[in-house]
Amino acid sequence: MMGHWTLADVVRCTDGWQSGEDCAFDRVVTDSRQDCTGALFVALEGPRFDGHDHVRAAIEAGAVAAMTSREVAGVSQVVVRDTLSGLQALAAANRQRFDAPVLALTGSAGKTTVKEMCRTILGGRTWATPGNLNNHVGVPLTLLGLDDAHAQAVVELGANHVGEIARLVALVRPRVAVVTSVGLAHVGEFGGPGKILQAKSEIFSGLDERGTAILPANQPYTDALKQAVPGGCRILTFGRDATADVAAEVSAEGTVQVFVEGAHVAELKLALPGLHSVDNALAAIAGCLALGVEADKAVRKLAGFRGQSGRLAEISLGAVTLIDDTYNANPEAMLAALDVLAARREPVKVAVLGAMAELGDHALAQHQRVLEAAQAKGIQVVRVGDWPASLQRENWYPTPEAAADWLLAETDRAGSPVAVLVKGSRSARMEKVVDFMKTKRGLN
Repeated sequence: MMGHWTLADVVRCTDGWQSGEDCAFDRVVTDSRQDCTGALFVALEGPRFDGHDHVRAAIEAGAVAAMTSREVAGVSQVVVRDTLSGLQALAAANRQRFDAPVLALTGSAGKTTVKEMCRTILGGRTWATPGNLNNHVGVPLTLLGLDDAHAQAVVELGANHVGEIARLVALVRPRVAVVTSVGLAHVGEFGGPGKILQAKSEIFSGLDERGTAILPANQPYTDALKQAVPGGCRILTFGRDATADVAAEVSAEGTVQVFVEGAHVAELKLALPGLHSVDNALAAIAGCLALGVEADKAVRKLAGFRGQSGRLAEISLGAVTLIDDTYNANPEAMLAALDVLAARREPVKVAVLGAMAELGDHALAQHQRVLEAAQAKGIQVVRVGDWPASLQRENWYPTPEAAADWLLAETDRAGSPVAVLVKGSRSARMEKVVDFMKTKRGLN
């Protein structure tokens, strides 16, 4: 809920004009198939859709009014020049009403996990981005969920072009801004690694002199990120490095001790595997420290944190353990997942990997990088879908279903325990492999 709004309020913040009777609403929707009860329906337009075609369906589903860019007869509405700009202006106005602190975060990997970790640490009165609604539509919808019941908010920002995060963070106006990592995700869309760094740095442009910037310690890009932080802002670094403000020491046995500014805080007991999960936890702890949470409380709150479906979720299928990491993929995330697989005790390790999308001219080199890393760790790789043509040779299957058929037969023949990592970009639909295996083993 977003508090009490009227069409007259919408006119004031969007420079639109009102048609029909004024009315009140406390929700905004952009999809007429959603619950529209008591909502303002925003008729967004795109290359293959026009929300104006669905205004009447939204009203029939309970919406009280619409935001349009051309008048729809017989409907209470605010008519604006552009409905996306109108949605963003309304979101900015609702953010202006919200007096509690906001933490914004971005990064090439770890965004959604760090967001959920922050939500866990901060507790029940925290509003956080639903799912991964982190783009030019999702961020405004997230901000439109803010109301007086919330003590703080955590907002995830995503992008695949320079300038997008700058526009989003201007709406969010965070007290704390976090960069989780800078890698090669979407490098084909950005136009090169330097553009990715530039884009992630844009999140700091939303800070004022009271703000805090959170960024990885001792990385090749750390100094460049620091240079993007406005003067007067506090900077906190995190990482598995003694120089970090929020640091972790990982023993050979895998225990993790957390330090803040050199002082020991507590042991971190995560249920998520992998050193990258430790990095994500440190980013979340640093962000929450900047919001006033005590360090030991932040560490304790993460005990047992398991994350979301499709993120290193273990599924036991008899002698086979599936590691469902199908949520998404980029080169750094692939390598981190392979590290998790390599550390397991099962004697047979298989990685069923869908292609990584949006890598452009870097696609061949980055897919080869993943294959070489797996080979060095003794992991068998099954390639699925739209891999670079020169890599569509041995152990390649055109669809997730074909790969799942092979996997089922091979694991049935295995004479010892098998660990299977399943991962790929969203477009690879690798969750179909997991669903197939679970169905055949009687779990679906």
